[in-house]
Amino acid sequence: MTNQIIADIILIIHFLIIFFVISLFLLIPISYKLNWEYLKNKTIRVVHISLITLVTIETLIGVHCPLTILENKLRGIFFHTSFISKILKEIIFWELPGTYFLTTYILCFLWTIFLWWRYPPKKKNV
Repeated sequence: MTNQIIADIILIIHFLIIFFVISLFLLIPISYKLNWEYLKNKTIRVVHISLITLVTIETLIGVHCPLTILENKLRGIFFHTSFISKILKEIIFWELPGTYFLTTYILCFLWTIFLWWRYPPKKKNV
Protein backbone atom coordinates (compact mmCIF):
# COMPACT_ATOMS: atom_id res chain seq x y z
CA MET A 1 0.00 0.00 0.00
CA THR A 2 1.24 3.45 -0.77
CA ASN A 3 1.48 6.16 1.85
CA GLN A 4 -1.34 8.04 0.11
CA ILE A 5 -3.74 5.10 0.50
CA ILE A 6 -2.73 4.54 4.13
CA ALA A 7 -3.24 8.28 4.78
CA ASP A 8 -6.72 8.04 3.21
CA ILE A 9 -7.54 5.04 5.41
CA ILE A 10 -6.43 6.98 8.50
CA LEU A 11 -8.58 9.92 7.39
CA ILE A 12 -11.61 7.64 6.99
CA ILE A 13 -11.00 6.19 10.46
CA HIS A 14 -10.71 9.75 11.81
CA PHE A 15 -14.00 10.67 10.16
CA LEU A 16 -15.73 7.59 11.60
CA ILE A 17 -14.47 8.40 15.10
CA ILE A 18 -15.81 11.95 14.78
CA PHE A 19 -19.12 10.60 13.48
CA PHE A 20 -19.32 8.16 16.41
CA VAL A 21 -18.70 10.86 19.01
CA ILE A 22 -21.10 13.39 17.50
CA SER A 23 -23.88 10.90 16.77
CA LEU A 24 -23.89 9.60 20.34
CA PHE A 25 -24.56 13.11 21.65
CA LEU A 26 -28.03 12.73 20.16
CA LEU A 27 -28.50 8.97 20.10
CA ILE A 28 -27.92 8.36 23.82
CA PRO A 29 -31.02 10.28 24.99
CA ILE A 30 -33.03 8.86 22.08
CA SER A 31 -31.91 5.33 22.96
CA TYR A 32 -33.27 5.68 26.47
CA LYS A 33 -36.55 7.02 25.19
CA LEU A 34 -36.89 4.19 22.65
CA ASN A 35 -35.30 1.58 24.93
CA TRP A 36 -32.41 0.70 22.60
CA GLU A 37 -30.23 -1.52 24.72
CA TYR A 38 -27.01 -1.36 22.71
CA LEU A 39 -26.42 2.33 23.50
CA LYS A 40 -26.80 1.60 27.19
CA ASN A 41 -23.74 -0.62 26.91
CA LYS A 42 -21.08 0.54 29.35
CA THR A 43 -18.18 -0.21 27.00
CA ILE A 44 -19.63 1.99 24.25
CA ARG A 45 -20.27 4.76 26.76
CA VAL A 46 -16.73 4.53 28.20
CA VAL A 47 -15.25 4.75 24.70
CA HIS A 48 -17.45 7.76 23.97
CA ILE A 49 -16.55 9.68 27.12
CA SER A 50 -12.87 8.77 26.71
CA LEU A 51 -12.77 10.11 23.16
CA ILE A 52 -14.43 13.44 23.98
CA THR A 53 -12.21 13.79 27.05
CA LEU A 54 -9.10 13.19 24.91
CA VAL A 55 -10.20 15.73 22.30
CA THR A 56 -10.97 18.31 24.98
CA ILE A 57 -7.62 17.83 26.73
CA GLU A 58 -5.73 17.96 23.42
CA THR A 59 -7.41 21.26 22.62
CA LEU A 60 -6.83 22.70 26.09
CA ILE A 61 -3.10 22.00 25.98
CA GLY A 62 -2.74 22.87 22.28
CA VAL A 63 -1.82 19.45 20.92
CA HIS A 64 -2.83 18.33 17.44
CA CYS A 65 -4.73 15.09 17.01
CA PRO A 66 -2.33 12.15 16.54
CA LEU A 67 -4.38 10.90 13.60
CA THR A 68 -3.98 14.23 11.82
CA ILE A 69 -0.25 14.26 12.50
CA LEU A 70 0.15 10.70 11.23
CA GLU A 71 -1.90 11.37 8.13
CA ASN A 72 0.12 14.49 7.28
CA LYS A 73 3.41 12.65 7.80
CA LEU A 74 2.29 9.83 5.50
CA ARG A 75 1.33 12.32 2.82
CA GLY A 76 4.56 14.24 3.25
CA ILE A 77 2.60 17.36 2.39
CA PHE A 78 0.09 19.64 4.05
CA PHE A 79 -2.50 19.63 1.32
CA HIS A 80 -4.61 16.77 0.06
CA THR A 81 -4.69 15.36 -3.40
CA SER A 82 -7.03 12.37 -3.41
CA PHE A 83 -10.76 12.72 -3.89
CA ILE A 84 -11.53 11.05 -0.54
CA SER A 85 -9.13 13.25 1.36
CA LYS A 86 -10.48 16.45 -0.21
CA ILE A 87 -14.09 15.60 0.64
CA LEU A 88 -13.45 14.36 4.17
CA LYS A 89 -11.07 17.22 5.00
CA GLU A 90 -13.81 19.69 4.07
CA ILE A 91 -16.16 17.92 6.49
CA ILE A 92 -13.67 17.43 9.34
CA PHE A 93 -11.52 20.58 9.36
CA TRP A 94 -12.97 24.08 9.44
CA GLU A 95 -11.12 27.38 9.27
CA LEU A 96 -12.37 28.91 12.50
CA PRO A 97 -10.62 30.47 15.50
CA GLY A 98 -9.18 28.09 18.08
CA THR A 99 -11.45 29.54 20.78
CA TYR A 100 -14.47 28.32 18.81
CA PHE A 101 -13.20 24.74 18.92
CA LEU A 102 -12.12 24.98 22.53
CA THR A 103 -15.56 26.24 23.57
CA THR A 104 -17.31 23.62 21.44
CA TYR A 105 -15.23 20.75 22.83
CA ILE A 106 -15.72 21.88 26.42
CA LEU A 107 -19.48 22.12 25.88
CA CYS A 108 -19.50 18.68 24.25
CA PHE A 109 -17.48 17.28 27.15
CA LEU A 110 -19.94 18.77 29.65
CA TRP A 111 -22.87 17.41 27.62
CA THR A 112 -21.27 13.95 27.72
CA ILE A 113 -20.89 14.18 31.50
CA PHE A 114 -24.55 15.20 31.71
CA LEU A 115 -25.56 12.25 29.52
CA TRP A 116 -23.58 9.90 31.73
CA TRP A 117 -25.40 11.26 34.79
CA ARG A 118 -28.91 11.55 33.26
CA TYR A 119 -28.74 8.37 31.16
CA PRO A 120 -26.27 6.11 32.95
CA PRO A 121 -24.95 3.03 31.19
CA LYS A 122 -26.03 -0.36 32.37
CA LYS A 123 -23.85 -1.97 35.02
CA LYS A 124 -23.32 -5.08 32.86
CA ASN A 125 -22.65 -5.06 29.14
CA VAL A 126 -25.54 -6.20 27.00
